[in-house]
Amino acid sequence: NLAKIEKTLLYVGVIRESVGLDIVYQFLAAHKAYRLHIVGICDPATFSLHKKHIHDAGISQQVHFPNRFYFDDELTRLSKECLAGLALYTTDDTNTIYYSDPGKVKAYAEMNLPIIMSKTSSIMPYVRRFRAGEVIDRSPDALHHALVKIAHNYDAYQRGLEAFNKFFYYEEYYAKHFAHLEEAS
Repeated sequence: NLAKIEKTLLYVGVIRESVGLDIVYQFLAAHKAYRLHIVGICDPATFSLHKKHIHDAGISQQVHFPNRFYFDDELTRLSKECLAGLALYTTDDTNTIYYSDPGKVKAYAEMNLPIIMSKTSSIMPYVRRFRAGEVIDRSPDALHHALVKIAHNYDAYQRGLEAFNKFFYYEEYYAKHFAHLEEAS
C-alpha cells in the first residue's frame, strides 16, 4: 500500500561524511511526516556525531539508526516499508564514488525501491534512462521534489526499476558485455 510507505526513506551503506545524510536530516527537520531508516555502520565517534545531529535537528523520533548492517531477509522486510532509497553522494571528483559504480544503487533497485541519487557515478545515466528514480542536486528542496514526484508516479517508477533490473541482470548483462573475454580464452 503506497500510502503506508510514502513517507519512509532508506539509506543503506557505510556512514561517511560524503553520503549526504546531513541533507536528509535538514529535509526531515522541515518535513516532520517523513521517516528515515539508516542501515549501515560507522565508528563510535561518527555514530555519536550523527546521533547529536539527529537530536539537535529535533528528528530523533523520525530516524531509526541502529548502527549495524542487516541480513538480507531483514533488509528486504524493512525495504517494504520505504518509498525510496537514498544515494546523495558529494559530486566532486575527489570522491571515489565519482569514478565508481556504487552497489547501493543496484541494491535499491533489487529491492524495487526507486532511487534518489546525486549527479555522480557511472550508474546515474541508467537511473535516468530507465526512470528507475530521480537524479537530483544535493539539497533538501530537491529531495522533497523528487519524493513528491515518485509518490505521484509510483507505478511508472516500478516499471522503470523492472527495466533497469532486467538490463543489469547478471547473466544477460555480463554475457553480453564480456563475451569477447570468453571468446579469447
